[in-house]
Amino acid sequence: MARRDYALDIMTDALLADFFPDHFNDQFQIQALYSWHPDWFKLDKESRLFYTQNPLAADLVARNARLVNPLTGIAPSFVHAPNNSDLTNVETWLAASG
Repeated sequence: MARRDYALDIMTDALLADFFPDHFNDQFQIQALYSWHPDWFKLDKESRLFYTQNPLAADLVARNARLVNPLTGIAPSFVHAPNNSDLTNVETWLAASG
């Protein structure tokens, strides 16, 4: 995640035209900016913001009325499951807490 004010200051139309001919490839743009100025970014290494649940990751578990990563105890803000990964545990928790 980048500091919004820094990102907006540097992402001008001229910069995009000069450095990023494919304006629609935002992942390439952010990767390039990170390689040039890694100090502008704070990486979500503990999955506090985004948690990707997939067959290789630990399923979130209910603890103290929250869904948390069982390895870290951290409750992420957002959970996603790419490629139709199973979210049954999240759906079950939502139904029970609702």
